[in-house]
Amino acid sequence: GDPVLDAVCEACERTGMAISTPSIPAEMGEPRQAILMEAAHADAGLTGAEAALADTGTLILPAGPGRPSTASLLPPVHLAVLRSHDIHPSLEGWLEAGGRSTIMHAPVIAMISGPSRTADIEMTLTVGVHGPGKLTVLCVG
Repeated sequence: GDPVLDAVCEACERTGMAISTPSIPAEMGEPRQAILMEAAHADAGLTGAEAALADTGTLILPAGPGRPSTASLLPPVHLAVLRSHDIHPSLEGWLEAGGRSTIMHAPVIAMISGPSRTADIEMTLTVGVHGPGKLTVLCVG
C-alpha cells in the first residue's frame, strides 16, 4: 500500500476509529450489494489522491483493482491524502508530468473539485445529494 495513507489509517485507529478496507466482488449480487451498503453507511471515506490541479482545486483519483472509488463516492465525508509534490498548476501540467500514463492504465478516473452539489430548476443549491457533502484534503510534505 501507500505508506502515507497507511500512516494516516494507523493514526485514525489509535484515536479509536474503526478502519474498514472491504474487498468488493466484481460480480453483481447480494454479497457485492451488502458491502456497498456498508460503505455507504460509513462515517467517512479515506483515499489517497494521485494528483491535484491548482488552477481548479481538482483532485485526481484513479480507480481500479485495489483502488475502489466507493470511499470517495458513498460516505457523507471524503478525506483525501495528497502529497504536496503531486500538486500541478493545471490539467495540462499534470498530463505533461505523466498523467497521460495514468489515463491509459486506469479504467476509471474521478476528478473531484469539491463536495457533491446539485441545484433544482429554481437554482436552489443542495450539497451532498450524489456523493459526499464534505471533502477534506490532507496535504503532506
